[in-house]
Amino acid sequence: KHSDVFREPLRLFVFVNLVFFLIAPHVGLFQFSLERLEGTADLYGELTHSQQLDAELSREVYTERFDNQLQFRQPTFAVLLVVLLAALNKLIDRRRAFGMHVMFALYAVSWILLSWPLLLLAVDTLVSSFGGTTAEVTGLSKLVLLVLATAQWFVRAQWTGYGRGAPAALLQGLLLTVSWVAVVALYGQLPLGD
Repeated sequence: KHSDVFREPLRLFVFVNLVFFLIAPHVGLFQFSLERLEGTADLYGELTHSQQLDAELSREVYTERFDNQLQFRQPTFAVLLVVLLAALNKLIDRRRAFGMHVMFALYAVSWILLSWPLLLLAVDTLVSSFGGTTAEVTGLSKLVLLVLATAQWFVRAQWTGYGRGAPAALLQGLLLTVSWVAVVALYGQLPLGD
């Protein structure tokens, strides 16, 4: 059956989401808050300030309600990433059906949601085992690790999953990586601080 093709990537995606949202709070990844969002763009600050005034709420009450709503809606962020990645891949490769790109995106987001927290936990564990503190590992160092791991996966997936030659796989994999990092960074979720 045609729907069977999507069953495994969807099953993996749901399982990884459950695992991810259990692990992510412990490594500070994809932690949504009003403060982080306002720090990424002036537009967020202007919009939320306007909404706060309209609602006639104190800053503390508004922030608490806003953060609670973000936490409640956080799992939909992964679904949004799947759709965006599939659409971007469709722009790169128009010959294939959109469903093929959705399947690729389900696997890609599953891999990222599982690997990013595990990589960050591994770095923190490694640093601690040598007597260091996790504060010694800068956000930029973590970002470089995550981007390199993601680029490696996208390039390999373009090569093996889509059957592209090495130059095309490298170019398209890097384009997907840059786009992925841009989308996630726009949401202010990459560990850039420190």
